[in-house]
Amino acid sequence: MTAGENAIDTCEVTKAKKGAECKISALPPISSTLKLDSLLKDGTIEVHDIFERSQFSIVVDLSMKNNGLSYLPTSFHSNLSILRKLNLSENNLVKLSVGIEALLNLTELIVDDNKLEVLPANIGKLVNLRHLSAKGNQLKTIPESLGKLVDIEEIDLSQNKLKTVPDSYVSFSNLISLNLSYNEMKVPPTCIFQGTPSLRILNLSYNHITDFTRAPCSNKLKLLYLNNNAKNEQFPGWLITERLVNLEEVVLDGTIFASFDVVSKRPQLSYVKKFSMVNCGLFDTAFERILNSFNGLENLYIGNHTMIRKRNVFWMIPFQSFKSPSKLIEIDIQNVGLPVISPEINLLKNLKLLNISRNIISCLPEEICQLQQLELLNCSFNNLYMLPQEIGNLKALKILYLESNRLTSLPESIENSFCLEYLDLYNNEFTELPIQIVKIPKLRALDIDANIFSTENLQIPNIEYLKARDILRASNNISQFRVNREKVLSEDEYSDSSYSAEHPKNSCSEDNKSANDDANQSLSDVRSVENWDISDDSDDEFDPTAPPKYYASTSSLYLSYGKFFPADIHVLSIREQLAAIERLHGKPLSTIEEGQFDDA
Repeated sequence: MTAGENAIDTCEVTKAKKGAECKISALPPISSTLKLDSLLKDGTIEVHDIFERSQFSIVVDLSMKNNGLSYLPTSFHSNLSILRKLNLSENNLVKLSVGIEALLNLTELIVDDNKLEVLPANIGKLVNLRHLSAKGNQLKTIPESLGKLVDIEEIDLSQNKLKTVPDSYVSFSNLISLNLSYNEMKVPPTCIFQGTPSLRILNLSYNHITDFTRAPCSNKLKLLYLNNNAKNEQFPGWLITERLVNLEEVVLDGTIFASFDVVSKRPQLSYVKKFSMVNCGLFDTAFERILNSFNGLENLYIGNHTMIRKRNVFWMIPFQSFKSPSKLIEIDIQNVGLPVISPEINLLKNLKLLNISRNIISCLPEEICQLQQLELLNCSFNNLYMLPQEIGNLKALKILYLESNRLTSLPESIENSFCLEYLDLYNNEFTELPIQIVKIPKLRALDIDANIFSTENLQIPNIEYLKARDILRASNNISQFRVNREKVLSEDEYSDSSYSAEHPKNSCSEDNKSANDDANQSLSDVRSVENWDISDDSDDEFDPTAPPKYYASTSSLYLSYGKFFPADIHVLSIREQLAAIERLHGKPLSTIEEGQFDDA
Protein backbone atom coordinates (compact mmCIF):
# COMPACT_ATOMS: atom_id res chain seq x y z
CA MET A 1 0.00 0.00 0.00
CA THR A 2 1.45 3.37 -1.01
CA ALA A 3 1.56 6.43 1.23
CA GLY A 4 -0.88 8.12 -1.11
CA GLU A 5 -3.38 5.31 -0.75
CA ASN A 6 -3.12 5.44 3.04
CA ALA A 7 -3.74 9.21 3.24
CA ILE A 8 -7.50 8.88 3.24
CA ASP A 9 -7.85 12.32 4.78
CA THR A 10 -7.01 13.80 1.36
CA CYS A 11 -9.31 11.59 -0.66
CA GLU A 12 -12.89 12.20 -1.66
CA VAL A 13 -15.33 9.35 -2.08
CA THR A 14 -18.18 10.15 -4.43
CA LYS A 15 -21.10 8.23 -5.75
CA ALA A 16 -24.25 9.22 -7.64
CA LYS A 17 -27.70 7.98 -6.76
CA LYS A 18 -30.91 9.06 -8.48
CA GLY A 19 -29.03 11.85 -10.19
CA ALA A 20 -27.78 13.38 -6.93
CA GLU A 21 -24.14 13.45 -5.94
CA CYS A 22 -23.24 12.86 -2.27
CA LYS A 23 -19.75 13.37 -0.96
CA ILE A 24 -17.73 12.37 2.06
CA SER A 25 -14.39 14.10 2.17
CA ALA A 26 -11.51 14.84 4.54
CA LEU A 27 -11.60 11.49 6.32
CA PRO A 28 -8.83 11.08 8.88
CA PRO A 29 -6.12 8.46 8.34
CA ILE A 30 -7.23 5.00 9.43
CA SER A 31 -5.60 3.81 12.62
CA SER A 32 -6.50 1.59 15.54
CA THR A 33 -8.59 4.45 16.97
CA LEU A 34 -10.81 6.07 14.34
CA LYS A 35 -13.29 8.92 14.93
CA LEU A 36 -15.74 9.70 12.16
CA ASP A 37 -17.96 11.89 14.36
CA SER A 38 -20.02 14.40 12.37
CA LEU A 39 -18.15 13.59 9.15
CA LEU A 40 -20.75 11.54 7.28
CA LYS A 41 -23.67 13.96 7.38
CA ASP A 42 -23.69 14.44 3.60
CA GLY A 43 -25.50 11.11 3.31
CA THR A 44 -25.25 7.39 4.03
CA ILE A 45 -24.87 6.30 0.42
CA GLU A 46 -21.11 6.00 0.69
CA VAL A 47 -21.00 4.20 4.04
CA HIS A 48 -21.07 0.83 2.28
CA ASP A 49 -18.09 1.78 0.14
CA ILE A 50 -16.11 3.17 3.05
CA PHE A 51 -16.25 0.02 5.15
CA GLU A 52 -15.32 -2.26 2.27
CA ARG A 53 -11.82 -0.84 2.47
CA SER A 54 -9.38 -3.39 3.78
CA GLN A 55 -7.64 -0.73 5.87
CA PHE A 56 -10.54 -0.89 8.35
CA SER A 57 -9.34 -4.30 9.48
CA ILE A 58 -6.90 -2.55 11.86
CA VAL A 59 -9.58 -0.49 13.66
CA VAL A 60 -10.05 -1.35 17.33
CA ASP A 61 -11.98 1.71 18.54
CA LEU A 62 -14.54 3.25 16.14
CA SER A 63 -16.78 6.26 16.80
CA MET A 64 -19.46 7.43 14.37
CA LYS A 65 -21.44 9.83 16.55
CA ASN A 66 -23.75 12.51 15.21
CA ASN A 67 -23.83 11.55 11.55
CA GLY A 68 -27.58 11.37 10.93
CA LEU A 69 -27.26 7.67 10.05
CA SER A 70 -30.60 5.93 9.62
CA TYR A 71 -29.17 2.49 8.90
CA LEU A 72 -25.92 0.53 8.78
CA PRO A 73 -25.02 -1.46 5.66
CA THR A 74 -25.18 -5.26 5.91
CA SER A 75 -21.45 -5.40 5.13
CA PHE A 76 -20.68 -3.00 7.99
CA HIS A 77 -18.91 -5.67 10.02
CA SER A 78 -16.99 -7.30 7.15
CA ASN A 79 -13.65 -5.58 7.82
CA LEU A 80 -14.07 -4.91 11.55
CA SER A 81 -13.24 -8.33 12.92
CA ILE A 82 -10.96 -7.04 15.71
CA LEU A 83 -13.18 -4.11 16.71
CA ARG A 84 -13.51 -3.77 20.49
CA LYS A 85 -15.30 -0.43 20.98
CA LEU A 86 -18.14 0.93 18.85
CA ASN A 87 -19.97 4.24 19.39
CA LEU A 88 -23.02 4.90 17.20
CA SER A 89 -24.76 7.44 19.45
CA GLU A 90 -26.64 10.54 18.31
CA ASN A 91 -27.83 9.14 15.00
CA ASN A 92 -31.25 8.19 13.61
CA LEU A 93 -30.91 4.43 13.80
CA VAL A 94 -34.19 2.55 14.10
CA LYS A 95 -32.46 -0.83 14.30
CA LEU A 96 -28.94 -2.16 14.33
CA SER A 97 -27.35 -4.12 11.50
CA VAL A 98 -28.28 -7.79 11.43
CA GLY A 99 -24.61 -8.66 11.31
CA ILE A 100 -23.52 -6.66 14.34
CA GLU A 101 -23.50 -9.82 16.47
CA ALA A 102 -20.60 -10.97 14.27
CA LEU A 103 -18.32 -8.48 16.04
CA LEU A 104 -17.28 -11.14 18.52
CA ASN A 105 -14.42 -9.10 20.00
CA LEU A 106 -16.67 -6.19 20.91
CA THR A 107 -16.32 -5.17 24.58
CA GLU A 108 -18.14 -1.81 24.46
CA LEU A 109 -21.26 -0.89 22.49
CA ILE A 110 -22.77 2.60 22.74
CA VAL A 111 -25.94 3.41 20.79
CA ASP A 112 -27.33 6.29 22.87
CA ASP A 113 -29.80 8.85 21.53
CA ASN A 114 -31.07 7.02 18.48
CA LYS A 115 -34.57 5.81 17.61
CA LEU A 116 -34.06 2.15 18.42
CA GLU A 117 -37.23 0.22 19.21
CA VAL A 118 -35.45 -3.11 19.63
CA LEU A 119 -31.98 -4.47 20.17
CA PRO A 120 -30.70 -7.37 18.02
CA ALA A 121 -32.29 -10.64 19.14
CA ASN A 122 -28.90 -12.35 18.96
CA ILE A 123 -27.03 -9.74 20.98
CA GLY A 124 -26.23 -12.56 23.41
CA LYS A 125 -23.58 -13.76 20.93
CA LEU A 126 -21.36 -10.82 21.86
CA VAL A 127 -19.82 -12.89 24.64
CA ASN A 128 -16.99 -10.41 25.27
CA LEU A 129 -19.29 -7.42 25.80
CA ARG A 130 -18.58 -5.61 29.08
CA HIS A 131 -20.31 -2.25 28.56
CA LEU A 132 -23.71 -1.67 26.89
CA SER A 133 -25.33 1.75 26.69
CA ALA A 134 -28.58 2.33 24.83
CA LYS A 135 -30.07 5.28 26.71
CA GLY A 136 -32.35 7.79 25.03
CA ASN A 137 -34.07 5.42 22.61
CA GLN A 138 -37.59 4.00 22.18
CA LEU A 139 -36.99 0.55 23.67
CA LYS A 140 -40.10 -1.11 25.11
CA THR A 141 -38.54 -4.55 25.53
CA ILE A 142 -35.04 -5.98 25.54
CA PRO A 143 -34.07 -9.47 24.34
CA GLU A 144 -33.78 -12.49 26.63
CA SER A 145 -30.47 -13.38 24.99
CA LEU A 146 -28.80 -10.46 26.73
CA GLY A 147 -28.87 -12.65 29.83
CA LYS A 148 -26.21 -14.84 28.24
CA LEU A 149 -23.63 -12.09 28.70
CA VAL A 150 -22.62 -13.32 32.13
CA ASP A 151 -19.46 -11.19 32.17
CA ILE A 152 -21.13 -7.86 31.37
CA GLU A 153 -20.24 -5.14 33.90
CA GLU A 154 -22.20 -2.00 32.93
CA ILE A 155 -25.69 -1.60 31.44
CA ASP A 156 -27.37 1.76 30.79
CA LEU A 157 -30.92 1.51 29.42
CA SER A 158 -32.17 4.80 30.85
CA GLN A 159 -34.58 7.14 29.04
CA ASN A 160 -36.52 4.42 27.27
CA LYS A 161 -40.03 2.94 27.66
CA LEU A 162 -39.22 -0.24 29.52
CA LYS A 163 -41.80 -1.67 31.90
CA THR A 164 -39.68 -4.65 32.94
CA VAL A 165 -36.53 -6.61 32.12
CA PRO A 166 -36.31 -10.38 31.51
CA ASP A 167 -35.80 -12.68 34.50
CA SER A 168 -32.83 -14.21 32.69
CA TYR A 169 -30.78 -11.23 33.80
CA VAL A 170 -30.29 -12.85 37.20
CA SER A 171 -27.24 -14.44 35.57
CA PHE A 172 -25.37 -11.11 35.57
CA SER A 173 -22.94 -12.22 38.26
CA ASN A 174 -20.36 -9.56 37.33
CA LEU A 175 -22.70 -6.63 36.74
CA ILE A 176 -21.39 -3.55 38.57
CA SER A 177 -23.60 -0.73 37.27
CA LEU A 178 -27.27 -0.83 36.20
CA ASN A 179 -29.10 2.31 35.09
CA LEU A 180 -32.83 1.93 34.36
CA SER A 181 -33.85 5.50 35.20
CA TYR A 182 -36.46 7.39 33.19
CA ASN A 183 -38.47 4.34 32.19
CA GLU A 184 -42.00 3.11 32.97
CA MET A 185 -41.37 0.44 35.57
CA LYS A 186 -43.88 -0.16 38.36
CA VAL A 187 -41.83 -2.78 40.19
CA PRO A 188 -38.06 -3.22 40.51
CA PRO A 189 -36.56 -5.89 38.23
CA THR A 190 -36.44 -9.42 39.65
CA CYS A 191 -32.75 -9.73 38.81
CA ILE A 192 -31.92 -7.16 41.49
CA PHE A 193 -33.30 -9.42 44.23
CA GLN A 194 -32.32 -12.84 42.88
CA GLY A 195 -29.03 -12.07 41.16
CA THR A 196 -26.51 -9.35 40.35
CA PRO A 197 -24.45 -10.04 43.52
CA SER A 198 -21.67 -7.67 42.41
CA LEU A 199 -23.92 -4.65 41.82
CA ARG A 200 -22.43 -1.39 43.12
CA ILE A 201 -24.39 1.30 41.30
CA LEU A 202 -28.18 1.06 40.91
CA ASN A 203 -30.33 3.80 39.38
CA LEU A 204 -34.10 3.28 39.30
CA SER A 205 -35.01 6.97 39.48
CA TYR A 206 -37.85 8.53 37.49
CA ASN A 207 -40.02 5.42 37.21
CA HIS A 208 -43.42 4.55 38.72
CA ILE A 209 -42.21 2.09 41.35
CA THR A 210 -44.43 1.87 44.44
CA ASP A 211 -42.53 -0.60 46.62
CA PHE A 212 -38.85 -0.62 47.60
CA THR A 213 -39.20 -2.71 50.76
CA ARG A 214 -37.37 -5.73 49.31
CA ALA A 215 -33.60 -5.49 49.69
CA PRO A 216 -31.27 -6.10 46.72
CA CYS A 217 -29.19 -9.24 46.65
CA SER A 218 -25.91 -7.37 46.45
CA ASN A 219 -24.29 -6.23 49.68
CA LYS A 220 -21.69 -4.32 47.64
CA LEU A 221 -24.00 -1.43 46.73
CA LYS A 222 -22.20 1.90 46.82
CA LEU A 223 -24.47 4.36 44.98
CA LEU A 224 -28.27 4.07 45.04
CA TYR A 225 -30.76 6.35 43.26
CA LEU A 226 -34.48 5.76 43.86
CA ASN A 227 -35.62 9.35 43.45
CA ASN A 228 -38.78 10.60 41.75
CA ASN A 229 -40.88 7.47 41.85
CA ALA A 230 -44.51 6.93 42.85
CA LYS A 231 -45.77 7.09 46.43
CA ASN A 232 -44.54 4.20 48.57
CA GLU A 233 -46.32 2.82 51.61
CA GLN A 234 -43.16 2.03 53.54
CA PHE A 235 -39.69 3.55 53.83
CA PRO A 236 -37.11 0.87 52.84
CA GLY A 237 -35.53 0.11 56.19
CA TRP A 238 -32.85 -2.03 54.59
CA LEU A 239 -31.19 1.21 53.43
CA ILE A 240 -30.00 1.93 56.95
CA THR A 241 -28.71 -1.44 58.06
CA GLU A 242 -25.13 -2.47 58.58
CA ARG A 243 -25.48 -5.22 55.95
CA LEU A 244 -24.79 -2.58 53.30
CA VAL A 245 -21.40 -1.63 54.68
CA ASN A 246 -20.27 -0.21 51.31
CA LEU A 247 -23.30 2.01 50.70
CA GLU A 248 -22.07 5.62 50.52
CA GLU A 249 -24.74 7.61 48.67
CA VAL A 250 -28.54 7.36 48.74
CA VAL A 251 -30.89 9.67 46.81
CA LEU A 252 -34.65 9.46 47.43
CA ASP A 253 -35.65 12.95 46.26
CA GLY A 254 -39.28 13.36 45.26
CA THR A 255 -40.34 9.88 46.38
CA ILE A 256 -43.00 9.96 49.11
CA PHE A 257 -43.15 7.36 51.87
CA ALA A 258 -46.39 7.00 53.86
CA SER A 259 -44.69 5.30 56.81
CA PHE A 260 -41.21 5.65 58.30
CA ASP A 261 -41.34 2.78 60.78
CA VAL A 262 -37.83 1.36 60.80
CA VAL A 263 -38.09 -0.75 63.95
CA SER A 264 -35.41 -3.41 64.40
CA LYS A 265 -34.62 -5.98 67.08
CA ARG A 266 -31.14 -4.52 67.41
CA PRO A 267 -29.70 -1.06 66.84
CA GLN A 268 -29.29 -0.28 63.16
CA LEU A 269 -26.12 1.17 61.81
CA SER A 270 -25.61 2.84 58.46
CA TYR A 271 -22.34 3.93 56.90
CA VAL A 272 -24.00 6.17 54.29
CA LYS A 273 -21.98 9.34 53.69
CA LYS A 274 -24.36 11.21 51.38
CA PHE A 275 -28.09 11.10 52.04
CA SER A 276 -30.71 13.07 50.12
CA MET A 277 -34.46 13.23 50.71
CA VAL A 278 -35.38 16.49 48.98
CA ASN A 279 -39.13 17.12 48.54
CA CYS A 280 -40.14 13.81 50.13
CA GLY A 281 -42.84 14.88 52.60
CA LEU A 282 -40.30 14.36 55.38
CA PHE A 283 -40.98 15.73 58.87
CA ASP A 284 -39.24 15.97 62.25
CA THR A 285 -40.14 12.67 63.93
CA ALA A 286 -39.71 10.59 60.77
CA PHE A 287 -36.32 12.14 60.17
CA GLU A 288 -35.17 11.36 63.71
CA ARG A 289 -36.02 7.67 63.25
CA ILE A 290 -33.79 7.56 60.18
CA LEU A 291 -31.13 9.81 61.63
CA ASN A 292 -30.50 7.49 64.58
CA SER A 293 -28.92 4.95 62.21
CA PHE A 294 -26.32 7.12 60.51
CA ASN A 295 -22.82 6.67 61.83
CA GLY A 296 -20.64 8.44 59.26
CA LEU A 297 -22.91 10.97 57.55
CA GLU A 298 -21.00 13.73 55.72
CA ASN A 299 -23.50 15.28 53.29
CA LEU A 300 -27.19 15.77 54.14
CA TYR A 301 -29.85 17.21 51.83
CA ILE A 302 -33.34 17.44 53.35
CA GLY A 303 -34.59 20.75 51.95
CA ASN A 304 -37.16 21.55 49.28
CA HIS A 305 -36.51 22.74 45.76
CA THR A 306 -40.15 23.23 44.83
CA MET A 307 -42.96 24.80 46.81
CA ILE A 308 -45.90 22.75 45.62
CA ARG A 309 -46.08 19.10 46.61
CA LYS A 310 -43.89 16.59 48.42
CA ARG A 311 -42.55 19.26 50.76
CA ASN A 312 -40.41 18.54 53.79
CA VAL A 313 -41.46 20.44 56.92
CA PHE A 314 -39.29 20.93 60.01
CA TRP A 315 -39.76 22.88 63.22
CA MET A 316 -36.22 22.09 64.26
CA ILE A 317 -33.19 20.08 63.22
CA PRO A 318 -32.03 17.81 66.08
CA PHE A 319 -28.29 18.28 65.69
CA GLN A 320 -27.78 16.59 69.06
CA SER A 321 -29.25 13.36 67.64
CA PHE A 322 -26.52 12.89 65.06
CA LYS A 323 -24.35 9.91 66.00
CA SER A 324 -21.18 11.51 64.65
CA PRO A 325 -21.95 15.24 64.22
CA SER A 326 -18.29 16.12 63.74
CA LYS A 327 -18.22 14.17 60.46
CA LEU A 328 -20.81 16.36 58.74
CA ILE A 329 -19.36 18.56 56.01
CA GLU A 330 -22.38 19.84 54.08
CA ILE A 331 -26.04 20.40 55.01
CA ASP A 332 -28.91 21.72 52.90
CA ILE A 333 -32.15 22.41 54.81
CA GLN A 334 -33.51 25.18 52.62
CA ASN A 335 -37.20 26.01 52.31
CA VAL A 336 -38.64 23.75 55.03
CA GLY A 337 -40.40 26.38 57.17
CA LEU A 338 -37.65 26.23 59.78
CA PRO A 339 -38.18 28.97 62.42
CA VAL A 340 -35.03 28.49 64.47
CA ILE A 341 -31.52 27.00 64.46
CA SER A 342 -30.72 25.28 67.74
CA PRO A 343 -27.52 26.13 69.67
CA GLU A 344 -26.42 22.50 69.27
CA ILE A 345 -25.27 23.40 65.78
CA ASN A 346 -21.86 23.94 67.36
CA LEU A 347 -21.53 20.13 67.46
CA LEU A 348 -20.92 20.16 63.70
CA LYS A 349 -17.31 21.11 64.18
CA ASN A 350 -16.16 20.29 60.64
CA LEU A 351 -19.13 21.70 58.73
CA LYS A 352 -18.03 23.56 55.58
CA LEU A 353 -21.29 24.37 53.77
CA LEU A 354 -24.63 25.28 55.36
CA ASN A 355 -27.76 26.24 53.42
CA ILE A 356 -30.65 27.46 55.58
CA SER A 357 -32.12 29.80 52.97
CA ARG A 358 -35.85 30.29 52.35
CA ASN A 359 -36.96 29.61 55.90
CA ILE A 360 -38.51 31.86 58.57
CA ILE A 361 -35.46 32.29 60.78
CA SER A 362 -35.31 35.64 62.58
CA CYS A 363 -31.96 35.22 64.34
CA LEU A 364 -28.98 32.87 64.43
CA PRO A 365 -27.55 31.44 67.65
CA GLU A 366 -24.15 32.71 68.76
CA GLU A 367 -23.03 29.07 68.79
CA ILE A 368 -22.93 29.09 65.00
CA CYS A 369 -19.82 31.28 65.30
CA GLN A 370 -17.94 28.26 66.69
CA LEU A 371 -17.92 26.50 63.31
CA GLN A 372 -14.29 27.14 62.51
CA GLN A 373 -14.36 25.16 59.23
CA LEU A 374 -17.45 26.85 57.76
CA GLU A 375 -16.69 28.23 54.28
CA LEU A 376 -20.15 28.97 52.90
CA LEU A 377 -23.23 30.17 54.77
CA ASN A 378 -26.47 30.83 52.89
CA CYS A 379 -29.14 32.58 54.98
CA SER A 380 -30.92 34.27 52.06
CA PHE A 381 -34.68 34.77 52.09
CA ASN A 382 -35.23 34.61 55.82
CA ASN A 383 -36.32 37.16 58.41
CA LEU A 384 -32.94 37.95 59.95
CA TYR A 385 -32.90 41.35 61.63
CA MET A 386 -29.38 40.96 63.02
CA LEU A 387 -26.33 38.70 62.81
CA PRO A 388 -24.48 37.07 65.72
CA GLN A 389 -22.08 39.54 67.30
CA GLU A 390 -19.14 37.17 66.97
CA ILE A 391 -19.67 36.21 63.34
CA GLY A 392 -16.12 37.38 62.69
CA ASN A 393 -14.95 34.25 64.52
CA LEU A 394 -15.82 32.22 61.42
CA LYS A 395 -12.21 32.30 60.28
CA ALA A 396 -12.73 30.07 57.22
CA LEU A 397 -15.88 31.83 55.96
CA LYS A 398 -15.45 32.76 52.32
CA ILE A 399 -19.04 33.16 51.06
CA LEU A 400 -21.93 34.74 52.98
CA TYR A 401 -25.35 35.08 51.35
CA LEU A 402 -27.82 37.32 53.21
CA GLU A 403 -30.11 38.38 50.40
CA SER A 404 -33.70 39.34 51.25
CA ASN A 405 -33.63 39.65 55.01
CA ARG A 406 -34.32 42.60 57.38
CA LEU A 407 -30.78 43.56 58.27
CA THR A 408 -30.07 47.18 59.15
CA SER A 409 -26.49 46.81 60.35
CA LEU A 410 -23.50 44.46 60.52
CA PRO A 411 -21.64 43.46 63.69
CA GLU A 412 -18.21 45.00 64.14
CA SER A 413 -16.58 41.57 64.30
CA ILE A 414 -17.23 40.99 60.61
CA GLU A 415 -14.14 43.14 60.04
CA ASN A 416 -12.16 40.12 61.28
CA SER A 417 -13.49 37.86 58.51
CA PHE A 418 -10.09 37.55 56.88
CA CYS A 419 -11.23 34.95 54.30
CA LEU A 420 -14.55 36.56 53.34
CA GLU A 421 -14.63 37.31 49.61
CA TYR A 422 -18.33 37.15 48.65
CA LEU A 423 -20.96 39.10 50.58
CA ASP A 424 -24.56 39.37 49.36
CA LEU A 425 -26.67 41.99 51.16
CA TYR A 426 -29.17 42.53 48.37
CA ASN A 427 -32.71 43.53 49.42
CA ASN A 428 -32.30 44.26 53.11
CA GLU A 429 -33.08 47.41 55.14
CA PHE A 430 -29.75 49.22 55.29
CA THR A 431 -30.16 52.99 55.24
CA GLU A 432 -26.50 53.53 54.41
CA LEU A 433 -23.41 51.57 53.51
CA PRO A 434 -22.18 49.69 56.62
CA ILE A 435 -18.75 51.04 57.51
CA GLN A 436 -17.56 47.50 58.38
CA ILE A 437 -17.61 46.56 54.69
CA VAL A 438 -14.65 48.84 54.01
CA LYS A 439 -12.58 46.95 56.60
CA ILE A 440 -13.13 43.40 55.32
CA PRO A 441 -9.63 42.69 53.95
CA LYS A 442 -10.28 40.24 51.07
CA LEU A 443 -13.77 41.32 50.01
CA ARG A 444 -14.01 41.38 46.22
CA ALA A 445 -17.67 40.57 45.47
CA LEU A 446 -20.49 42.61 47.00
CA ASP A 447 -24.14 43.32 46.24
CA ILE A 448 -25.97 45.83 48.42
CA ASP A 449 -28.58 47.00 45.91
CA ALA A 450 -32.31 47.16 46.77
CA ASN A 451 -31.78 48.66 50.21
CA ILE A 452 -33.10 51.97 51.59
CA PHE A 453 -30.37 54.07 50.01
CA SER A 454 -29.18 54.66 46.50
CA THR A 455 -26.14 52.75 45.22
CA GLU A 456 -25.84 54.93 42.14
CA ASN A 457 -22.26 56.19 41.97
CA LEU A 458 -21.52 54.38 45.23
CA GLN A 459 -17.91 54.89 46.27
CA ILE A 460 -16.23 52.28 48.50
CA PRO A 461 -12.53 52.58 49.38
CA ASN A 462 -10.47 49.78 47.80
CA ILE A 463 -13.56 48.34 46.06
CA GLU A 464 -14.99 49.21 42.64
CA TYR A 465 -18.64 48.58 43.50
CA LEU A 466 -20.09 47.88 40.06
CA LYS A 467 -17.33 45.41 39.34
CA ALA A 468 -17.75 43.78 42.76
CA ARG A 469 -21.49 43.51 42.21
CA ASP A 470 -21.07 41.92 38.80
CA ILE A 471 -18.65 39.37 40.23
CA LEU A 472 -21.20 38.32 42.84
CA ARG A 473 -24.10 38.14 40.43
CA ALA A 474 -22.04 36.00 38.07
CA SER A 475 -20.90 33.66 40.83
CA ASN A 476 -23.65 31.03 40.52
CA ASN A 477 -21.06 28.35 39.82
CA ILE A 478 -19.35 28.85 43.18
CA SER A 479 -21.80 26.52 44.87
CA GLN A 480 -25.10 24.79 44.31
CA PHE A 481 -26.29 26.87 47.27
CA ARG A 482 -26.09 30.13 45.32
CA VAL A 483 -29.50 31.71 44.75
CA ASN A 484 -29.94 33.04 41.24
CA ARG A 485 -32.43 35.79 41.87
CA GLU A 486 -33.28 36.11 38.19
CA LYS A 487 -34.52 32.52 38.11
CA VAL A 488 -35.88 32.11 41.60
CA LEU A 489 -39.50 32.29 40.52
CA SER A 490 -39.20 30.18 37.41
CA GLU A 491 -36.67 27.40 37.86
CA ASP A 492 -35.71 24.71 40.31
CA GLU A 493 -32.53 25.84 42.08
CA TYR A 494 -30.82 22.44 42.07
CA SER A 495 -29.53 20.87 38.86
CA ASP A 496 -29.13 17.15 38.36
CA SER A 497 -25.53 17.57 39.29
CA SER A 498 -26.31 19.24 42.64
CA TYR A 499 -24.97 16.53 44.80
CA SER A 500 -21.77 15.15 43.41
CA ALA A 501 -19.96 14.15 40.28
CA GLU A 502 -21.26 10.60 40.69
CA HIS A 503 -24.84 11.63 40.14
CA PRO A 504 -26.24 10.48 36.81
CA LYS A 505 -26.89 13.42 34.51
CA ASN A 506 -29.74 12.20 32.38
CA SER A 507 -32.00 14.50 30.42
CA CYS A 508 -35.59 13.30 30.53
CA SER A 509 -37.35 12.39 27.31
CA GLU A 510 -40.46 14.38 26.44
CA ASP A 511 -42.83 11.64 27.61
CA ASN A 512 -41.04 11.25 30.91
CA LYS A 513 -40.86 15.00 31.39
CA SER A 514 -44.63 15.17 31.17
CA ALA A 515 -45.01 12.28 33.56
CA ASN A 516 -42.79 13.97 36.12
CA ASP A 517 -43.94 17.59 35.84
CA ASP A 518 -45.15 17.51 39.42
CA ALA A 519 -41.64 16.72 40.61
CA ASN A 520 -40.15 19.64 38.71
CA GLN A 521 -42.86 22.25 39.26
CA SER A 522 -41.30 25.52 40.32
CA LEU A 523 -42.19 28.52 42.39
CA SER A 524 -43.58 30.25 39.35
CA ASP A 525 -46.53 27.85 39.37
CA VAL A 526 -47.60 29.22 42.75
CA ARG A 527 -47.35 32.79 41.57
CA SER A 528 -48.63 32.39 38.03
CA VAL A 529 -50.69 35.16 36.46
CA GLU A 530 -53.87 33.18 37.01
CA ASN A 531 -53.27 33.30 40.77
CA TRP A 532 -52.61 37.03 41.04
CA ASP A 533 -54.85 39.22 43.12
CA ILE A 534 -55.42 42.27 40.95
CA SER A 535 -57.74 44.05 43.37
CA ASP A 536 -54.95 46.43 44.46
CA ASP A 537 -53.29 46.95 41.09
CA SER A 538 -54.40 50.57 40.67
CA ASP A 539 -51.53 52.83 39.63
CA ASP A 540 -52.95 55.61 41.76
CA GLU A 541 -52.65 53.58 44.93
CA PHE A 542 -49.31 51.88 44.24
CA ASP A 543 -46.67 52.56 46.90
CA PRO A 544 -43.17 51.39 45.92
CA THR A 545 -41.92 51.45 49.52
CA ALA A 546 -44.72 49.36 51.00
CA PRO A 547 -43.77 45.86 52.19
CA PRO A 548 -44.91 43.03 49.92
CA LYS A 549 -48.24 41.39 50.59
CA TYR A 550 -48.51 38.01 52.30
CA TYR A 551 -50.05 35.04 50.57
CA ALA A 552 -51.38 32.27 52.76
CA SER A 553 -50.47 28.68 51.99
CA THR A 554 -51.31 25.35 53.58
CA SER A 555 -47.71 24.88 54.64
CA SER A 556 -46.16 28.33 55.11
CA LEU A 557 -46.39 31.98 54.14
CA TYR A 558 -45.05 33.08 50.79
CA LEU A 559 -44.23 36.57 49.75
CA SER A 560 -44.80 37.62 46.21
CA TYR A 561 -41.08 37.54 45.43
CA GLY A 562 -40.19 34.44 47.39
CA LYS A 563 -39.34 35.88 50.81
CA PHE A 564 -40.60 34.25 54.00
CA PHE A 565 -41.83 36.11 57.08
CA PRO A 566 -43.80 35.00 60.15
CA ALA A 567 -47.43 36.06 60.31
CA ASP A 568 -47.00 38.70 63.02
CA ILE A 569 -44.74 41.08 61.08
CA HIS A 570 -46.34 44.56 61.06
CA VAL A 571 -46.64 46.76 57.99
CA LEU A 572 -44.66 50.01 58.27
CA SER A 573 -46.66 53.05 59.25
CA ILE A 574 -47.29 55.71 56.62
CA ARG A 575 -44.89 58.06 58.42
CA GLU A 576 -42.16 55.39 58.35
CA GLN A 577 -42.76 54.76 54.65
CA LEU A 578 -42.43 58.45 53.82
CA ALA A 579 -39.27 58.70 55.90
CA ALA A 580 -37.82 55.86 53.84
CA ILE A 581 -38.63 57.73 50.63
CA GLU A 582 -36.93 60.87 51.98
CA ARG A 583 -33.79 58.88 52.84
CA LEU A 584 -33.74 57.35 49.39
CA HIS A 585 -33.97 60.72 47.59
CA GLY A 586 -31.87 62.64 50.13
CA LYS A 587 -34.41 65.45 50.58
CA PRO A 588 -37.73 66.03 52.37
CA LEU A 589 -41.06 65.75 50.60
CA SER A 590 -42.30 69.37 50.42
CA THR A 591 -45.93 68.41 49.81
CA ILE A 592 -46.39 66.90 53.29
CA GLU A 593 -48.38 69.17 55.55
CA GLU A 594 -47.54 69.58 59.23
CA GLY A 595 -49.44 67.06 61.33
CA GLN A 596 -50.87 65.31 58.29
CA PHE A 597 -49.88 61.82 59.50
CA ASP A 598 -49.83 62.30 63.27
CA ASP A 599 -52.46 59.60 63.68
CA ALA A 600 -50.62 57.17 61.37
